[in-house]
Amino acid sequence: YWIRARWYMIPEETASGRQAHNLKREVYLTNDFADIEMDCILRHCYVKSPEEFSKASNDGDDVFLCEYEYDVHWHSFKRLAELADGDAESDR
Repeated sequence: YWIRARWYMIPEETASGRQAHNLKREVYLTNDFADIEMDCILRHCYVKSPEEFSKASNDGDDVFLCEYEYDVHWHSFKRLAELADGDAESDR
């Protein structure tokens, strides 16, 4: 079986690398998609917004924070809340 996956990156995988402000369990949603075999999936994890993460930060090593999207082509970051606001405006 195959699945179409949208990748997350850890700060070290971005062009700017890990910065002092990055949290230990922070990841970035990317605009990179790939078709992969389901056997490649190691395990389930939880990716949460900052608000959800603050409530769940002691829930285990499978809980991650995601506040930004990372564009793998332009090496730029955009806050996910800004993306959601933009989507709402385009739906009107």
